[in-house]
Amino acid sequence: MELTDNEKQYFYEEIQRACPAEEDLRIIFIDNEGKFGKNFYNQIHGNTYRNKLTFLTQRLQEKKLLDLFIKVVQKQCSDFVQDIVKYKKVTEPASQPKIDLDHLKNLLEQKKWIEADIETTNLLLKSIGHQNSVKKKTLKEIKCDLLRGIDKLWREESDGKFGFSAQKEIWKDIKKDFSYLKKEQLIELFCIIVRWYNYEEKEWLNKPKINQTSDVIFQKEVNNNTKGFLPTILPSNSWRKKIEANLIPGLMKQLKYCEFP
Repeated sequence: MELTDNEKQYFYEEIQRACPAEEDLRIIFIDNEGKFGKNFYNQIHGNTYRNKLTFLTQRLQEKKLLDLFIKVVQKQCSDFVQDIVKYKKVTEPASQPKIDLDHLKNLLEQKKWIEADIETTNLLLKSIGHQNSVKKKTLKEIKCDLLRGIDKLWREESDGKFGFSAQKEIWKDIKKDFSYLKKEQLIELFCIIVRWYNYEEKEWLNKPKINQTSDVIFQKEVNNNTKGFLPTILPSNSWRKKIEANLIPGLMKQLKYCEFP
């Protein structure tokens, strides 16, 4: 992403207004090291505060970093970046269509869980412009508003059993209680808990497609109402039906970025 000269000047002035002293800016990054990285502030070069602001504005060329910085500063300065026209030019390109969740809502209200899972996959793939597959690096392209909207519908219709929030809670507990395990082991444990992986049979669950909604094994797991079982993770290849477990850390990272609880 490339900011125009006017946008650069706008954000420069907004940062200076929200952080009138260099110490104010330094505290922001120190208090949020978990989000920006431990040495982020030290990498903001410049002999004077004005020079540091100029360098920081250049660093804000990355959209994800810009969005994160805005969210953090708005917590202490609620009117930070309230020029809606300029803000939308940076964060919401006109070419990005709004995705309709009505069909998913209707399916969930009717408790058509498998069809809703398939629709969720279609919505996420559509949002990143990939009709058949997704990779770890493209997970970050999924809009936070879309993830929150989908999660809200799943949570409400399943009494909190299903949804991204339920999955993130399970992942968080696993990482806390089994911090000594390797990433691959954490992924496997997560999938065992949410019933995506049958440890005894050493078999991954097949992800149903629209013409496979009567899959007996999948339907059995749906009926068990296991917490976090739905929605299933996106496929990594159009020919591969099995749930792609290696995408889980990437999804959880995106949920954290989107400030899921």
